[in-house]
Amino acid sequence: MLASVIITDNTKKTVPVGIMTFVGEHWTDYGYLCAGVLVSIIPVIVVYLMFQRYFVEGVAGAVKS
Repeated sequence: MLASVIITDNTKKTVPVGIMTFVGEHWTDYGYLCAGVLVSIIPVIVVYLMFQRYFVEGVAGAVKS
């Protein structure tokens, strides 16, 4: 909420604040909302797939037998 009040320039808003612009008081554009969420999650999935081995090793190394 604070970021949406302080940052007035649309080019400098964070991803969650930008996605919330598709939600209005009386309407919600679900097509744009779903597209925005999909586009914002793609980089996270790509990074996870690239470093999946390290994530699994980190979790498996934390459990000691």
